[in-house]
Amino acid sequence: MFYLKAALSEDGFEVLNLEQVKDDYEAIKNAISSAVETSDLVITTGGTSAGERDYVYRVINELGQMIFHGIKFKPGKPTFLGLIRGVPVVGLPGNMVSSIMVYRKVVRPASRLLFNAQIKENSTLEAISLIDVKADSKRFTYVPVLLLRKGNEYFALPLKFDSYMIGTFSMAHGYIGLTEGSYVKEGEKIKVEVTSFHDDPVIIGEEDPLLTNLDASVYPLGSYPAIKMLEHNVGDLLVISSLYKKPSHFDLEIKRDLVTNGNGSCVGYDDWVSLSKLVNNPSIKLKYRSLAPRFIGKAKVISNDAFIKGEKIGEEKIYFVALTDKGIDLVKVIKNKIEN
Repeated sequence: MFYLKAALSEDGFEVLNLEQVKDDYEAIKNAISSAVETSDLVITTGGTSAGERDYVYRVINELGQMIFHGIKFKPGKPTFLGLIRGVPVVGLPGNMVSSIMVYRKVVRPASRLLFNAQIKENSTLEAISLIDVKADSKRFTYVPVLLLRKGNEYFALPLKFDSYMIGTFSMAHGYIGLTEGSYVKEGEKIKVEVTSFHDDPVIIGEEDPLLTNLDASVYPLGSYPAIKMLEHNVGDLLVISSLYKKPSHFDLEIKRDLVTNGNGSCVGYDDWVSLSKLVNNPSIKLKYRSLAPRFIGKAKVISNDAFIKGEKIGEEKIYFVALTDKGIDLVKVIKNKIEN
């Protein structure tokens, strides 16, 4: 809600009211009816699906006319547009990421047409995809990406993403738009709409406590994207586990004991993370190693001794691969941490 207020103000709109309405049909009806009397455009968030307690779209049907309900757009399918006494009412999904994306890609362009709004466009650039990526089979799909620069070329790492992944969405430098059913192969060029990009030193790979408090942007996404970056020789510092692959060259190697703690169903990891190799049929998949301690006492947890204590079951080597002078400087800082 507060993002929308800021975005609307930035786009030149005067936001007359920002109201949270309880989940009650009459309260929602009164709030929308009042807003229509004083506004040129009304935007709601939440209650746009067809569930038993999703009232907003029902109010639109009672007070006015539903123009459309549902768009072939991911994330953001349950968006609607209604018209009440000549005033457009846009219903955005309650999910935060879906709401932001629909505002950016649907409401903003429509505002240019309806109100001749002077809205600043995001810049775009062409980048080489570091991995394969495919769209939803039935919906136009936006996929967040990280951007990396090597000389005059840009590379894009499409991120695993669903609409509830606010953290993933916020870390992204931009996104790509894919038509339904389309497929981009590794090495192909893609158009990226840039939301924010800073050319800071970049560390990508396995999560490790040694990577905290460094003068760099750290993305603990796992060994798989780091290996892909190594193949394309892009990035500053890559962190790769021996459980995935031993790189042909590396600047630093550290050893971690693999340990297990607890009983019952086993907690697993996203397949980009090397620890996923140790768990078959997990009860849940974690994106980050640092989440493992939360499940101690609740399930069987496997990690290395940097994150949990437990019974030793093996050993893992973590390789630090510097590809640039910035990466070499970061390795020096990490070595200093180890020595001190």
